[in-house]
Amino acid sequence: MKKVYDYTVVDGQYILTRNFHLVKSIETLTEGGLIKSFLLSMFKLVKEVPTRNLIVVWDKSPYHRQQILEDYKGDRVYSTKEDLEREDLTEEEKKKIQQDIKEFELKTFVKYYLIKYSNKLGWNSLIIPGYEADDLAFICARELKGDICLASTDSDWKYFILENSDHYNLRGVTTTFQEIVDKESGDVDIFLHKSVIDSLYGSHNFLKNVSTTAGTRKRKLKSEQIIKMMTENDYSFAADKDLFIKQFSTFDVKSFPDYDEVKDRINNLKPVDQSNCMTESEFTQEAINFYTDLDYYYFYLYLENLKKNQYGD
Repeated sequence: MKKVYDYTVVDGQYILTRNFHLVKSIETLTEGGLIKSFLLSMFKLVKEVPTRNLIVVWDKSPYHRQQILEDYKGDRVYSTKEDLEREDLTEEEKKKIQQDIKEFELKTFVKYYLIKYSNKLGWNSLIIPGYEADDLAFICARELKGDICLASTDSDWKYFILENSDHYNLRGVTTTFQEIVDKESGDVDIFLHKSVIDSLYGSHNFLKNVSTTAGTRKRKLKSEQIIKMMTENDYSFAADKDLFIKQFSTFDVKSFPDYDEVKDRINNLKPVDQSNCMTESEFTQEAINFYTDLDYYYFYLYLENLKKNQYGD
């Protein structure tokens, strides 16, 4: 029998972005097509990961980390209307920028549609200025009571879990806290382990490799070695001590502005009242409005799965 989680925290930002590219690759991209794809992913998740309550978390830039590290996620560049004012643009470049802007606006519309109608769709949404979905998942894992599942393909998320939580990678693989401890962190707190390793050796968030061994075949230091040296104020492992400290500071979520208010908001979340979710006629009308063929039956089965997990058979 599958474990039933009290809460599953879902990386809405990731699912939206992944499905955006998926839909775009197989059909004409529309608001309705992207909404349908996102909902089907949520329906599938609840079937794979039995849960009583869903919390979908989202990014809201500009991020607090950018106040610490200016080029945080600096490799992620988006086209803006100001780009169209450049006089050196070719017609082909102009069309590409216009298309990029159009697609970004479509994805943004769908994001805020899903947030606006969260409770009608069976989940709570969390979006807070300056916070990434990752940050909110980290806080949820520390504030929510009961058995918790963090659901994201983002490999960072597995380092947010505690003894009462698991990580689900949206591809059928669940990882427990103990498995990460045994495989990677040992006696070191798993989030601290991740923080020092990424701060020294770089990560996909555009953190740079500042180790003195960068570009060599020398064995990497273990996290406990780095931490011990830090406690002794020995930063000889870093070619750029200041940048290492800045990068390490970006992991200190508890120091972010409004952290206590975010905790309170999470602790005050109320379970979604399914009697207030979309009725068949409401759901069908929304499908018509967005020119999508998503049948209410799938929504009904999803709600029934949630209800079964909340109240039992």
